[in-house]
Amino acid sequence: MNAIQQKLLDQIKKIAVYLFIALEFTIYAYFCFRDIAYNDGCENVKYLSICLCALMQILLFKKRKMQNLLLILAMALTLIADVYLLLFETNERNNSIGIAFFVTVQLVYAIWLTINFYKSAHLSVIKKKRKIAFAVINALRIALVVLSVPIVNNIDGALSSTLAIVCFIMLLFNVACAFMQNKSSSNLLFAIGITLFALCDFSVGMSNVGTTLLNISFQARSVFNFLMWFFYLPSQVLITLSTYDKWSIIDL
Repeated sequence: MNAIQQKLLDQIKKIAVYLFIALEFTIYAYFCFRDIAYNDGCENVKYLSICLCALMQILLFKKRKMQNLLLILAMALTLIADVYLLLFETNERNNSIGIAFFVTVQLVYAIWLTINFYKSAHLSVIKKKRKIAFAVINALRIALVVLSVPIVNNIDGALSSTLAIVCFIMLLFNVACAFMQNKSSSNLLFAIGITLFALCDFSVGMSNVGTTLLNISFQARSVFNFLMWFFYLPSQVLITLSTYDKWSIIDL
């Protein structure tokens, strides 16, 4: 590909990024309004917004960043998880399958974060102490996930509850690892995105478990139900945009 073709492709991607942001913001405003005004779940519209994220990640993929194939895989698994949790009937079986896919998503993110970290490990900005801390966090992640399964099973036999707690633990560790990456616009977008993902997961937990364990009110549960997608779609949009490596040509 010559310089002119590359410049044209960059311009097309730049326009696509603008259109993607505008479309996702429109969808986001629409279903937030419907949630508040009419208590309308807008499940199909919400799922469409995640499909757009998947398409955008494919468009932004570059062969010289093969590790980003993992982010495309994570988005594909996210699409499957949302089918079970958003579009299918709500029951223990579908919840367990959907959350199991989200656990796999977090595992893929963990692998991507590890590869991304150590690809930059030769840089002087990544000091030895940060490398050690990153390794310790990964070791703790594995240990806590393994230990959480029997502990949670003793508290609640529901498989979906066990998987949900494992998923949240993995998410928290991914948030920590995301903020330990080499400083760049793309890494910062991913870190903010995964943090919003964790806030979404926390809202899901408060909505589902808070009613029984914390005795929260119906009104509080409604707020957490709203916060799920209030955090979730921005998280997926930011993770998607983190794969775009031309932020210098966009006036942020």
